[in-house]
Amino acid sequence: MINRLLEHARNLGCSDIHIMSGEPPIVRLRGELTRIGDLNPYTPEEIRCIASDMMRVSVSDPDPDRDSQFCYITPMGNRQRVNIYHSQGRCSIAVRLLQPTVPTMEAFHLPAVLRSVAKYRSGLVLINGEAGSGRTTTVTALLNLINEKKGSHILILESPVEYIHEGKRSLISHRSVGTDVESLTQGVEAALKEDVDILSLGELTDAASIDAALAAAQAGCLVFASLRADSTQAAFSRILRAYPAQDRPVVLRQLSRCLRAVTTQCLLPVAGGDSLVPAFEILRVNDEVASRIALDRLDEIRPLMREDSSFGMSTMEQSLAELVNSQTVTKEWAQYFSLQPQELAEYLK
Repeated sequence: MINRLLEHARNLGCSDIHIMSGEPPIVRLRGELTRIGDLNPYTPEEIRCIASDMMRVSVSDPDPDRDSQFCYITPMGNRQRVNIYHSQGRCSIAVRLLQPTVPTMEAFHLPAVLRSVAKYRSGLVLINGEAGSGRTTTVTALLNLINEKKGSHILILESPVEYIHEGKRSLISHRSVGTDVESLTQGVEAALKEDVDILSLGELTDAASIDAALAAAQAGCLVFASLRADSTQAAFSRILRAYPAQDRPVVLRQLSRCLRAVTTQCLLPVAGGDSLVPAFEILRVNDEVASRIALDRLDEIRPLMREDSSFGMSTMEQSLAELVNSQTVTKEWAQYFSLQPQELAEYLK
């Protein structure tokens, strides 16, 4: 039953499925949730049975009464990221449908400047956005580009591992946090002893994971990681909030030395179409930006992003306006995602 639902939703072009007690399947299509109306609501017993069936073939210690996150593969070979969670004592399931092939820069319409980001030898690259904004897809496309162009040792450390890369020019290792290694910190410590060039860490959620990313970047790895943040400024704030106030100067000095780029993205419906297109805010760290970070003058970074387009930097409003002016997305959707509506209005034709 669950496999038919997963393949049906995939054929519709959905990105997510939600299975909750008393509701029919709810899917996310073109960024919005909608109910599949011709299916009956699930009972708590049915959901627990579905969770148990998925866990039985995916994890070593299946227990549908415990929150869990894992990758589930259908008989068709398609991969899904599955979250089992509980609400008011009842089991619920959230499923992210992963693309059947590794995303490419071209297929996801990534800006050309990100090709330069993939050429860094070391440092930290932050790929940010809200849930469902395509962060994992962007990182995966960048890793695929490196795999095609360079002979590097790439380690993907995630919980769970979502996309499986086949080695082209690079050697690629995949490790699942909680299965292959106990923690992200332990995985990073091991990676530094294993001749790793490129490290992909997934989402940084606390001071320990941020410390691990900074340590790897300062040790000479090129580190890709993500934050749940809707702007460059919010990304800095999220990092700094993870530490006591007295540690702020030390963290900022570390960032000024090893941070290479910060991107923030969102996905918008294409005007008159049935697909989504990304908009990007991009900060590349040159000497001027690094100085502002070290001196804790973070409020001076956004003006630099607006003015230095020659270095490939841009604000989200500049990216949104470009999509509107090219008639790729509607003005209304751009306004919905803009955090600076007055600035957006300046760039619209």
